[in-house]
Amino acid sequence: MPLAITVRPFQKPVILGLISVYLPNPYLKVTKWLWGLDPLGLRYTMNMIYDRIQKPIFIVENGLGAIDQLDENNYVEDNYRIDYLQKHLSAMADAININKVHVLAIPCGLQLI
Repeated sequence: MPLAITVRPFQKPVILGLISVYLPNPYLKVTKWLWGLDPLGLRYTMNMIYDRIQKPIFIVENGLGAIDQLDENNYVEDNYRIDYLQKHLSAMADAININKVHVLAIPCGLQLI
C-alpha cells in the first residue's frame, strides 16, 4: 500500500505504542492490491539512492501484477500494464538523461527492440 507520512503539511503520523500508523497517500492511484502507481516516486528514489552512494544502480524489478483475463480470442487486453511500463520507463529515462543517474539494469522481462 502506498504510504505517506503526512497528508496535510506538518501532520504527524499517529503513534500507537511502538507502532507508527501512516495514512494512505491520497495523491497516488493504486492497483487492486493497493500497490501505488508512482513513476515520479521511482525517479525520486533513483536520484536519492544515486546521490547517496555515487555508484551505478540496478533496477531489478518493476512490473505490474494484475489478474489477466483472456478474451474470446485468447488475448489479454492489458493497456493498463502498457501504460504503467511507459510511465515508469519514461521516469527512468528522465533520471538517466536529465539527472545523470547511472543505471546498469532495466526491469526484468522487458525486451528493448
